[in-house]
Amino acid sequence: NKQDKSYEKCILDNINEKFHHKLIILPHMHHIKFMSLQKNCNLILDSFPFNGGTTTLEALGLDKIVIGLDQEYLDTTYLPQTCLNAYYKIIGIQGLTFKTIPELINAVKIVQKNPKEQERLERLISDNNNKLFHDENAVKEWERVFTSLMYN
Repeated sequence: NKQDKSYEKCILDNINEKFHHKLIILPHMHHIKFMSLQKNCNLILDSFPFNGGTTTLEALGLDKIVIGLDQEYLDTTYLPQTCLNAYYKIIGIQGLTFKTIPELINAVKIVQKNPKEQERLERLISDNNNKLFHDENAVKEWERVFTSLMYN
């Protein structure tokens, strides 16, 4: 559909053409199918160019490792930090967001080649992701972000 093509164009415009053949861009799909797809992934890249948000939160809720870019690279001026950074800060995990694409790619390779590290990270996420859904400070922070977006 038209929306899928627009999103695809946005992605491809921001990635070097020599890598286009390595991408699989899926069309819009029913939420249950999408969640099943995420559940079967070993590693999830934070959505680009609109990082964080629902997709990332759902992936963390499935105990999945999400790797992404820092706010400085993405020039996300509407938020003080990426949602992914904020989520990991709340659950007490560091080192899964990166300033450059080569750093991000290197991290993906390390996690993919090291099942024990992957298991360790998934366990950390699983043991702490409840803070994203049940911590009053997290709820208040979302309220602050949405209020500032509405009135600024």
